[in-house]
Amino acid sequence: MSTRITRALALVAFVMGGAACAKPAEVACNDTVTALVDAFERCGFFDPADRVTAEEEIEEGATLGRGCRNIVRIRDEDELRRACLPELDTYPCATLQEEIPASCRGQLVFYRD
Repeated sequence: MSTRITRALALVAFVMGGAACAKPAEVACNDTVTALVDAFERCGFFDPADRVTAEEEIEEGATLGRGCRNIVRIRDEDELRRACLPELDTYPCATLQEEIPASCRGQLVFYRD
């Protein structure tokens, strides 16, 4: 996966101080990773045979290496589900290679160690 795509994925995460746990946020994070993987596959950014590896890399990039299990909340879940995830279905591939939709940015919130 290219460095530009990795940087674009990092825009999904938002860092806060402290520590906590939230299961619904983990589910929303996993849904976000799945939507990103689907979009990247649609755009031909990876071989479909490598989907598992792509999912791992995208989760790592989207969560800044923390993993979905460490996401504590979603900044705006309504925006995530009604705007971000559907928008990824049709987001232009040339743009997706550089950045993700604005509605997806900063959605995954985790606490800094």
